[in-house]
Amino acid sequence: MAAVKRIALALVLALALVAAPLSTAPSAEAVSTIRVQGADRFATAVEVSKWTEGWAAPRGTVYLASGLKFPDALAAAPVVAAEGGHLLLTRPEAVDATTMARIEAIDPATIVIVGSEASISANVATQLEAATDAQVERLGGRDRVETSLLLLERLASQGPVTNVWVASGHTFPDALVAASVAGRDRGAIVLDYHDGTTAGASAWLDRVRGVVQGIPVRIAGGTPSVSAADEAALRGAGPLSVDRYAGADRFLTAIEINRAFAPTSPSDPTMLVATGENFPDALAGAVHAALRKAPMFLSPGGCQDDRADILRGEALGRGIQTIMGLGSAASLTDPAMSLGPCPVFTPLQASMGAEYGTFAPRWYAGSGSRTIDLGASLPTGIVRMTFADAGQHRAVTLGADGAEDELLLDQPGAYRGTVLFEGKLSPSTRSIRVTATGDWTIEVLDVRHAPDFQRSASGDSDAVFLFGASSSEVVATYSGSDTLVAWELFQQDGVFDGYLVVEMGAGTQRVPIGPGPSILSVYATDDWSLDLQ
Repeated sequence: MAAVKRIALALVLALALVAAPLSTAPSAEAVSTIRVQGADRFATAVEVSKWTEGWAAPRGTVYLASGLKFPDALAAAPVVAAEGGHLLLTRPEAVDATTMARIEAIDPATIVIVGSEASISANVATQLEAATDAQVERLGGRDRVETSLLLLERLASQGPVTNVWVASGHTFPDALVAASVAGRDRGAIVLDYHDGTTAGASAWLDRVRGVVQGIPVRIAGGTPSVSAADEAALRGAGPLSVDRYAGADRFLTAIEINRAFAPTSPSDPTMLVATGENFPDALAGAVHAALRKAPMFLSPGGCQDDRADILRGEALGRGIQTIMGLGSAASLTDPAMSLGPCPVFTPLQASMGAEYGTFAPRWYAGSGSRTIDLGASLPTGIVRMTFADAGQHRAVTLGADGAEDELLLDQPGAYRGTVLFEGKLSPSTRSIRVTATGDWTIEVLDVRHAPDFQRSASGDSDAVFLFGASSSEVVATYSGSDTLVAWELFQQDGVFDGYLVVEMGAGTQRVPIGPGPSILSVYATDDWSLDLQ
């Protein structure tokens, strides 16, 4: 029956279409997501290190920092990037097997333990010396500020330090993004860490004065992170300049920093996304972002629509093709990683998800014609599409053999609508061919993201709803001169079936609707309404 629906839909749409040549203009890549994760924070750092191989030096120096505390690893990240090395994490008392195996695979000539023995015990150095041929060194001061200064000295011993980022030594978010930027061009991180008194500020400034003279100083975060008094003190210490980069919160501060220091290599349109609510996953990510010259953004671990909207805008504005999410779904959920909307599911949506299958949201954007690889054969879901210009737009799923399978859209003009994606009918389908002349976005979501049909619904384009009521009647109204098509789809004995609910032109019609739960799919090009009686 669904095959009949596709044919019927093609005929219906053909009545409203004016033939137009299809564009063969070059297109932007679709946005896809990659999750880099391990079983824990130590294994995640290992996985990030593997992704870094293409940018790191052969047998690059391994820096080993505590995975339980953030300051030492944050200060180390730009130095690691400057040396083309790897940043791995360890427990204080011993290196675990996964991390040790990664060290052995890198086969570094040098391993640098970052932090004092209070952070990483002497036993770790002994373990490394016994298991590898590397020279094992330690860079650790009496506190986190001194350790950051020792790292800066190491960087300066190998060449000029181009800038110094001052970031809070108490909290991690601002320094995460600052480290990813500093590592691109031999910048350094100096931690701001004192007791909040005038005497404490003076003592801190005495320690950093010598390293900021004559070079730009950049402050990461607002005055709760680095105080106004410390900023004033820095200005009097002889730097070339002092500039603060801050937003209203940690997520917006990350955006301010990335906007001010956009990567100079757009040939690799990738952005990293890490949770801004905890530090471990992003520590090694800062090194990867610096070496790759890719921006790293922070996101809530769950999802917040306002933050996702901003990050989506950043991705589109930068022509991002790949979003690399750091950490497991427990740290960064699928909607947060894909910059998608926050799902709040009703009982009907949850039960329909259990019936028809669920999957991580996919979000793509591009311009012109392109074939999107969905990355997997997906179960039934919905496809939200927008096309910006007045050209001819077509979207169709492809089978494993590349043959066209399910028509999603074929019409001219600017478009915003939602259509059903019947993945269970074509389990080999894993791509969508888009034919367009301008900008477009496509979201592929499971059926839980379709809204519930309550007493009524209306719109002026294609839409999909979940219907949970008992059998009744629907009054359908349509203002278009073409044809309104509404389908009620359900699963019977494990097989998709469906029947025509409405097929009409302009006017009003009363039609029966069977009992739910079912999926109600509407195809229209003008104003319509459905009212349950």
